[in-house]
Amino acid sequence: MKRAAPSKDPVELSSGDDLSSDSDEEAGNGKGENSFRLPMSSKSAAPAKGALIRRAEMYQEYMKHIPIPNHCSSLIPSTSWLGLGRSVKQLYEQPLH
Repeated sequence: MKRAAPSKDPVELSSGDDLSSDSDEEAGNGKGENSFRLPMSSKSAAPAKGALIRRAEMYQEYMKHIPIPNHCSSLIPSTSWLGLGRSVKQLYEQPLH
């Protein structure tokens, strides 16, 4: 059996939980659940990078204040990664990262 040749067309990847495809307009305008924006020019790249670093530092400081549970011996039944994530988030009562 031969392998298919790689396609030259770009492939859209989604990290969403549903399999429905969002339009390009929703993804670019921040309307989709996992939407993102890229800077339109290289001039805004430096301030955007600085803002990203500041947000990351703020997030790290925030996470330092959330206590980490010492022990927990409970089973977490799940049938999907999404279900596992919800269960762990509920069990530890803190955001997952």
